[in-house]
Amino acid sequence: MFLVPCTLIAAPGIVLLFRSGPASIVGALLIVLGGGGAALAYLFEKRSVRNKRAEYEYRIQAAFESLHCRDNRVAEFDENGFAFSCRCGVVTRPWSELLRFSESNSAFFLSTKAEGHVIPKSAFPTEGAVTEFRALLLEKIEQQHTVTAHPIEFKYENADYRHAILLHIIAGGGWRRLARKLLTSGLAIFAIYIFWDWARTHGAIWGVLGGILAVGTRRLLTPSKGRYLGRERLLIHQKGMQIENGAGLLRVPWTRYAGFLEGNHVFLLYYATGQYRLIPKRAAPGRDSEIRAIRRLTPLLRAK
Repeated sequence: MFLVPCTLIAAPGIVLLFRSGPASIVGALLIVLGGGGAALAYLFEKRSVRNKRAEYEYRIQAAFESLHCRDNRVAEFDENGFAFSCRCGVVTRPWSELLRFSESNSAFFLSTKAEGHVIPKSAFPTEGAVTEFRALLLEKIEQQHTVTAHPIEFKYENADYRHAILLHIIAGGGWRRLARKLLTSGLAIFAIYIFWDWARTHGAIWGVLGGILAVGTRRLLTPSKGRYLGRERLLIHQKGMQIENGAGLLRVPWTRYAGFLEGNHVFLLYYATGQYRLIPKRAAPGRDSEIRAIRRLTPLLRAK
């Protein structure tokens, strides 16, 4: 956020630096001010990230230390719910309190309204038992308060993300972030032009070209974050939405959503500014009114 104003301060300094007389002194001063501000902002951000990481690790460690009888725990599951027991006692929860289920290569992760539980896959005798347990979780979660006759199932496409980004920019406030990116890119191009002009004048053109080539090569070799193009399965019920995909299963109450937008091709359900759940209209032909009814399930969505 502080990069733009710091660049605006330093950019005129780069121009004035190559002038003669007092202008070059003013240019050097502006460069020092802009560069110093950017360095301070970077150090402050780095310190904030370090503090956040330390705070997160402290919470994880505290949660682990508060777990009773870590070496002797028993998990039981039946038609009514599930229970976790140790030497200290038993915690019993109905299936209706299970909000989220996901898994990794080594464990299942269950989250309720009050706590989270980890079940190592090594605790199961066979791979078939792991599959049966996964099926049980999916079955029980789907039975909780679902009101849709059929789930909404689809596979994401790149076009869905393009439609969502366009809708977000036009009607969801995304133009602000786009404007910041354009301003930053414009300032970067201006700075490159200044250095290019200086290098051409002072015979250092090949050094600048080498630097640009090095940056471009690193950019090409850096793997980009890919979009999720897998399958999604949604179930809508009175208390929220159930989302099932390759990462696991998640139940999100309507109170977690903050806004609702509809375009020609997609619906966007906002968690926060710039964060939304994308539902393509092609995934639910003839069910647009059912998805629009989500706005009536919570006051937060009606306010958008």
